[in-house]
Amino acid sequence: MKWICTTLICGLLFLSAHPAFSQTDTVPPPASVNPELLAIYEAKVPKKYVIADIKVSGNVKFDAAIVISVSGLAVGDEVTIPGGDHFSKAITRLWQQNMFTNINIYITKLEDRNIWVEIQAVERPMLSDFKFKGVKKGEADELNDKVGLFKGRVVTDNMRMSAIEAIQKFYTDKGFPAALIKLNEIPDPNSPGRVILEFDINKGVKVRVDQVHFFGNDKVEEAKLKKKMKGTKEMSKITFFPDSIWSPYGSV
Repeated sequence: MKWICTTLICGLLFLSAHPAFSQTDTVPPPASVNPELLAIYEAKVPKKYVIADIKVSGNVKFDAAIVISVSGLAVGDEVTIPGGDHFSKAITRLWQQNMFTNINIYITKLEDRNIWVEIQAVERPMLSDFKFKGVKKGEADELNDKVGLFKGRVVTDNMRMSAIEAIQKFYTDKGFPAALIKLNEIPDPNSPGRVILEFDINKGVKVRVDQVHFFGNDKVEEAKLKKKMKGTKEMSKITFFPDSIWSPYGSV
């Protein structure tokens, strides 16, 4: 989801986007706000303005020209305020790239009908490395090929979730359905803007199949049915007094 709001802070008029909200909010400005900027959005009659300049801040890996191009905004564009959707559409376009954690569009200056715009884009971190904690080296080596992570790629929510689900499936298949995975995101001290993903794994108790029984079957031998259940093995038992098990389907 996206949050698009009109806010006035420290004399800058801006639009912002955040994934957790989908509503429009107006925050009262401080007393020192530029009254001309305030008047833009408080006007009762929409007015057309011309973008005189666009500045990009917060971009470390991406060239400013690329961010501006993706936004769809351009110097000379005519925008309507209030009531226009140029800035909200720009935020949506940037958000759809899935490369940023937060996007703000500010109006920083006003002269006649000309406005100066600043796009502030906070980038998602890139993956520097990933590792597994709490498991043996052999299992960690197997997980390397299961999680689908690649160094140098942008870390997204989907990437984190997919990796955790792959680890859970790996241990469920090995008989640990209650395995717990905690993800720690550690900033790489040697590479600003990059992070190390550490998966802290607690496998828990292994679940074993004690006995397998079939009810209502009188045509196929039980041994043949068990043979078809690949990967499901009963625990071996040697006893002169087999257990008597009661079941809603019959006694064993």
